[in-house]
Amino acid sequence: YCCMFEVLNLILPLNSFQCALLRRLNVAPSQLHPNSWEMVRAFKVLYPFFNTQPSVPTFLYLFQMMLTGKIC
Repeated sequence: YCCMFEVLNLILPLNSFQCALLRRLNVAPSQLHPNSWEMVRAFKVLYPFFNTQPSVPTFLYLFQMMLTGKIC
């Protein structure tokens, strides 16, 4: 798990958005692929530019769109 903490800069304790996402997906932090953690991090970094709080439904919608190739 060194990669998650050293390369991806995952910091414990997780913030409320990350905890809510893990609860919604019903997974432990170690069960998410590092690329998925990068998507969570990018989402968290970009959301303040929209002057709103990140939400799990919005993240899951955008993640699904990225997986299906409907947005690039």
